Amino acid sequence: MYERSAIVLERYFEKKFGFDQKSNLKINYGTYRDMVEEWQKYQAIVEEEETIIKQFDTAAKEIQTIQKKQEKLVKENENLEEQRNRLFNNLEEEPTELEKQLEKVELKIEKNNEQLKELRNEFIENYSHFSEKQKERNKCARTRRLAEGNHLEMIKLATEQVKNTSVEEIKKIKQYATLEAQEKELVEQELIKIMLDNGKSEKVKFHQEVIQRAVKVRMEIAKEEAESYVLVFDKLRRLLNEIENDNVKITKYQKTLRDISVKFAFLQAEKEYLVSFLDNERMTAINGNQVHKQMMDEACENFDSDITQIHQLHELILREIVGKATKKAYKELYNNTYLHDMEQKERSFEQEVNHIKLNMGTVINSNYWRMESMKNIFTVFQEELTEKFEKDFSEYQIKEPEEEELEEPDEQEEMIELEENEPDNDFVEDFDDEEEELEDDGFGDYDEYDEDEYEDDEEEEYDDYDDYDEYDEYEDDEEDEYEEIDDNEEYEEEEEQEELKDEEDEYLNEEIGEIDEDKPKRKKEKKSNAKSKNKSKEEKMPKEQEMPAENSKEKKRGLFRNIFK
Repeated sequence: MYERSAIVLERYFEKKFGFDQKSNLKINYGTYRDMVEEWQKYQAIVEEEETIIKQFDTAAKEIQTIQKKQEKLVKENENLEEQRNRLFNNLEEEPTELEKQLEKVELKIEKNNEQLKELRNEFIENYSHFSEKQKERNKCARTRRLAEGNHLEMIKLATEQVKNTSVEEIKKIKQYATLEAQEKELVEQELIKIMLDNGKSEKVKFHQEVIQRAVKVRMEIAKEEAESYVLVFDKLRRLLNEIENDNVKITKYQKTLRDISVKFAFLQAEKEYLVSFLDNERMTAINGNQVHKQMMDEACENFDSDITQIHQLHELILREIVGKATKKAYKELYNNTYLHDMEQKERSFEQEVNHIKLNMGTVINSNYWRMESMKNIFTVFQEELTEKFEKDFSEYQIKEPEEEELEEPDEQEEMIELEENEPDNDFVEDFDDEEEELEDDGFGDYDEYDEDEYEDDEEEEYDDYDDYDEYDEYEDDEEDEYEEIDDNEEYEEEEEQEELKDEEDEYLNEEIGEIDEDKPKRKKEKKSNAKSKNKSKEEKMPKEQEMPAENSKEKKRGLFRNIFK
């Protein structure tokens, strides 16, 4: 069973750089970071304590000033009281003169008393402020002593780690950071062989191009890390020397920590991309050799495109560190549409899958890992530069379409479905035209054949037959007609029935409006001449009685529907 390729890759460099040792440059970086941050906290506490001590001293001076004024006024009042006593004991002066002197003394005492009241209020206010500052000073003194103790412990720990760090391991890392092309190629081939041997027992072998690309990029990351670790180690030693000489210039160490932390954060995001890239190589192996090869060939093409964008972002970080990240550089190197295009492609894929009319489970895009990894890289890039370099990326943001705009295709589909369900306008127009033609042919308005109106017309016709005299006249006419026939001539019963059947068919044809040449003429005569209409009803009456009313109505409706079909 193979190990994850990403684990094999990381383990190789941990052993190469000696990160498996108790004291190593990776631990030194953490100590340097903690030490600089602890120093910042300690300096902030010391500065805060100094500020509070100054405020405490100012409040104490104000109280001393008030006390001096109060003592002066009290002494002055005492002198005035003695003077007033002498005036009371002086009986040689004139009363009016004594009165003036006493009033003058009392007025002066009143003024002093008013000032004493004001001093009392000022004293109470300043004394309250003085008490608060005294509490804050005591609290800061305790915090400072605690921070100072932690600071001393951190110095001690850093000193021990620097001493215990193997010089040989440091040399190895420095040598790797300065590898020549040939030496670098040998290391790369060694690592590729290790990773391919890891999966030699697999049915679907590791895709060699995937391994080669991942190893190449990881070696570049390792070189960047090696340079940074060596730089941090040198900075840590210098910081310890300055602390020992009590001549610390913390600003330059803060800048080094800021720059290295941004690098490491971005390199970590790039390593996470490699982890997903290598894991995807094994996950797609379940599809078989042929499909696996096709998918990995496509993944390698995408990988090359992604690494190009990652290197451009890394170049911008290096320019920010040295202060040469101009707007022109961002315009050339920062592709703000790259991630947006990937997301749009992913969204299009999901929409296509959702429109497939198949009974299938959830379909997952095989490039989902790539989009998430690249999104993480862009996010880390923006957050680090925004927080530590105060870079504003608002001008590079792409506005996402509103939800309403995204839902437009669905709304259009709904409109199409509604239009499909609506009746065909051409059919309706053809039906209207057909209706007009039928009216011109003598059928009249279709409303005449409405069920209710038809029944009303039928009732009116039957109302006309209430008078049976007309029916009697019809019988008389019929008897006269038969009298004119020769008595010797006989008609068989079958001929009479056939004649009656023919007359019934003629009547039904007239009622339902069956198309014939004489129909329009009869329609016009029926509307213009009421007498002819009544006569027509009288002739039809015997035949109508021979047909059941309900059967006649249903037959008429059926014939009417068949005509318009």
